[in-house]
Amino acid sequence: MIWLIGGTSESIAITKSSIKHEQKIIIFVTTAKATQLYQFVGKQKIFVRKLTKNMMLKFIQQNSNMAHQRL
Repeated sequence: MIWLIGGTSESIAITKSSIKHEQKIIIFVTTAKATQLYQFVGKQKIFVRKLTKNMMLKFIQQNSNMAHQRL
C-alpha cells in the first residue's frame, strides 16, 4: 500500500504509476479542490482533511496491521 499526502506533481506521478502497477493507494489532501488533481483515482481512495500527529499514528497502526496480515 502507498500512502500519499497529495497536492504535488510528484504525488500525481506516483499515483498514476501505482495505479498502472495495481498498487493499493490512499491519498490525503487538505482541500476539496485538491481532489480534482486525482479525478482518475476514484473518490473512495481520497480523504480531505488536515492530518494531526495522532491521526497519522492511528492510520499507520491500522494499516500496518493489515499489511502484516497479507504477508
